[in-house]
Amino acid sequence: MVERIVAPLEIHSDHTADFDATIHAVEAGPLRVASFDQPGLEARRTARLIRRSDPDVYHLGLITRGTAWLVQGDRSAVLPAGTLVLVDSSRPYTNVLRAESGNVRGLTVSIPRGLLPVSARAAESLLATPMSGRTGTGALTAAHLSGLLAHAGQYSPLDTARLATVSLDLISALLSQRLDFRQPSQASDTRVLFERALAYIQHHLGDPALTPGRIAAAHNISPRTLERLFRTHETTPAAWIRTRRLDRCRRDLSDPLLRERPIHATAARWGFASPANFTRTFRAAYGISPREWQQLTAVPEA
Repeated sequence: MVERIVAPLEIHSDHTADFDATIHAVEAGPLRVASFDQPGLEARRTARLIRRSDPDVYHLGLITRGTAWLVQGDRSAVLPAGTLVLVDSSRPYTNVLRAESGNVRGLTVSIPRGLLPVSARAAESLLATPMSGRTGTGALTAAHLSGLLAHAGQYSPLDTARLATVSLDLISALLSQRLDFRQPSQASDTRVLFERALAYIQHHLGDPALTPGRIAAAHNISPRTLERLFRTHETTPAAWIRTRRLDRCRRDLSDPLLRERPIHATAARWGFASPANFTRTFRAAYGISPREWQQLTAVPEA
């Protein structure tokens, strides 16, 4: 069961003779959300196990009772109850779960690598880093995932497709907020300029003529200044536009109400003038073609 929900692991526990665990899972489109209620244990994801089988996902975990001690790469963290943490299934890690009495409880959501709404470099910087699940965006994310599991038997196929989008939005907000905390502080006018540039991009996202030069001209700055502005956020104007367009296309392709719209029409709706270029760009970002993504997220017929 654990291998299907998480990944192959080496598990050791002092409660082998009376190990009694409960796991509940729900599929939300390409996401899998699972809760666990179990005795303390030590789980190791080794290089050998990764070579044997790798689901190629990130796990966003939440401890709700007990404490976890996680080591991945050169980073380690103690995770008390109410803490969220990101783990990469493709890298070795050790996770020790303990409670002073009774079982450890928590949940995890498995996110296919191509769907994590931050870059691979950014994700790497967040691995094994504690994030509060009791305040702000973390609290919203934790409450959403807990509620999704609590009402698992009540969703229609249409609901699960939409809930996947909502879940990814919240996870995106959580991780982006954490990354923002690490950015050097900007002068107020620079921050306002950046936010205006983002708003301009969002407003003109469907226009294939949207370019960094046009954005710079609209804000009376040079293209070089615009590039420098985005570089402080470890991206470029062109990359930001591409990522936002791909995200909108991905949402529309998984929307059951838009299932009859041709893929090339969705691409054009969000600024991709060439269907072939859209397919290449989508595959490079998510590891599958637009049609494969549409089939993966299709709502089963009743």
